[in-house]
Amino acid sequence: MRVQRYKDETWSQLVQLWRHYNLHLLHLMSNVPEQTLTKPRTRHNLHQLAWRTVSESETVTLEYFMRDYIQHLQHHLSQIFEAAASHSARNGLSN
Repeated sequence: MRVQRYKDETWSQLVQLWRHYNLHLLHLMSNVPEQTLTKPRTRHNLHQLAWRTVSESETVTLEYFMRDYIQHLQHHLSQIFEAAASHSARNGLSN
């Protein structure tokens, strides 16, 4: 994040980037064939990469990785909504 200098971007630009990027990923994920989604994979790096890591010796699927990404997004959305609610409460704003 430091190298890409996100702090120099406006909040609205970052939100739009994040939104469009994830809409694109949704499009890609929606079009993955079932056979590709469920194919067992014995070689992976989800022990390093996944939000909820998986042992390097455990077999995984692309579907697991995609669901893990979505759960990670939901986690961050919850953090954002909590921060926004806290900010509103501190500033006497209502929803």
